Amino acid sequence: MTTRLIVKNLPSTCTEQQLRKFFEKYGQISDASLKYTKEGKFRGFAFVGFLDESSAANAISKSNQTFFNSKRLTVEECRPFGDANKPRAWSKYAKDSSAFKRAHGQEGFDESEKSDASSEPLAKKRKNDEKLDQFLEAKGFAVEKEVKLSKDKSEEAKKLMAELMEGIEGDTSLSLIFSGLPSSAKGKNVKEWLNPIRVKAMKIARNEDVAAAFVTFNRPPDVRRALQKDGQFLGGFKIGIEKTETPEPEQEIHEEHGEEMESREKEEETVREKILETGRLFIRNLPYATKEDDLQFLFKNMEKYRKCKWLLIRRLEAAKDSPL
Repeated sequence: MTTRLIVKNLPSTCTEQQLRKFFEKYGQISDASLKYTKEGKFRGFAFVGFLDESSAANAISKSNQTFFNSKRLTVEECRPFGDANKPRAWSKYAKDSSAFKRAHGQEGFDESEKSDASSEPLAKKRKNDEKLDQFLEAKGFAVEKEVKLSKDKSEEAKKLMAELMEGIEGDTSLSLIFSGLPSSAKGKNVKEWLNPIRVKAMKIARNEDVAAAFVTFNRPPDVRRALQKDGQFLGGFKIGIEKTETPEPEQEIHEEHGEEMESREKEEETVREKILETGRLFIRNLPYATKEDDLQFLFKNMEKYRKCKWLLIRRLEAAKDSPL
């Protein structure tokens, strides 16, 4: 038995955090991933991995056919491709499922079940057929596009980031850049993927292949929680999350701080010179019960002490006579 399970018939509002909380009582979870379409729509099933087989078996025996919110779950062992005991595909997004064939037509996919020799040229033809790809994308089927690694891609990525960061100024400490999003992704899809993290504002830039988003949050804890989702998948696309780099004028700050210190020192020197010219001292923050005799006793050993002028302002005398 494997340690990886497939959980079917999950509610559309399910999140990874809720899924982990539901299964963590059966054992320590190694990973959990919800599956989405290319458009970011949740497909209603997920994979959950445990660290040992006993925990996985315990999860199947105790959670299969139980309810998650209002949905009755089907929890099964995840079997590898080619396994004879692997259950038949049921999702409308899988080629082998009857739901997919009903949605796209049985005849159009019978040719794929022929021998490998006859199917290889057809597969190559499908990859190069742009009209067929557009038709499949309109029907919600994920089409694998050939990725060409060239200088044009890096230039397009730079243009996309430049378009995204255009007009953004000020403090960006609570903002993150999301890269690698599907080109059809909308703000609603990103917010659902980040749920329950709240988003304050969002800006999306896209090209023909991918999209990028500049997302601003309300609090620093939300930023830290969003960074933990770096490397996770949204609709089959691996999302990269990074902080925004805003160059700070450090030299100007130090110069301003140095000017303030110099002005304070000059002000203190002028005050000190005035005090030395008069030969008098001003003593503040004395206790309320201080008397002139106390000050004379304190300064009696000073050679330059000649006269102590007593000035005591009793601000609390009026408050003593007033009722509380």
